[in-house]
Amino acid sequence: MWMMMWGLVHAGNVCDDPEKSAEQSAEIQALFDADKAEHDAPTDETEKNDGKRLKSLSKLEKSGLCSVEDKLNAAYVLYRSREAEDLHRGHEYAIEAMNAHLHSAAWMSAISYDRWQVSQGLQQRYGSQFTVRPDGRTCMYPVASDATDVERKQYALPPIQDAYRRALDANNYSGDAPTSANVEARRLFCDLRPW
Repeated sequence: MWMMMWGLVHAGNVCDDPEKSAEQSAEIQALFDADKAEHDAPTDETEKNDGKRLKSLSKLEKSGLCSVEDKLNAAYVLYRSREAEDLHRGHEYAIEAMNAHLHSAAWMSAISYDRWQVSQGLQQRYGSQFTVRPDGRTCMYPVASDATDVERKQYALPPIQDAYRRALDANNYSGDAPTSANVEARRLFCDLRPW
């Protein structure tokens, strides 16, 4: 019985077939490329297209992702999801890629962690997550107080003051010093609630 179950689980794994693995990698790369291009110049269709890419990726994931490069590209696509489970999976992929020392994987592991946390109504750690409120104001999700700029630098992220500056500048408070107190005083921290 065990052998029979093992065969069922691994029968569809494309990683055992170099040709299928290469095809799958090309599909995942195409999803990543489309995501990047569209988010560099968003349109009214961007959110809808994100959903299509997430569906396509989900189908590819069912047969297994074969390389850390595939996992990093998948993490970028999963980052667009609003589902905590997808965001957690993307974060895990990014960590695997970071452990393999892939370029930009450390950055992706940090921002995917922040997005996953925020999706659950929790504080972010690195200061990477913002949103635009219905009133048009940009807000920054609250940041855990124990995160340091040394840690942010390890993940290729700027100091927290840069995030505060972004929140203030986006709302025409450029004259304010980039501090948590000023962001709070201007009511520019987003409310924490699960999505």
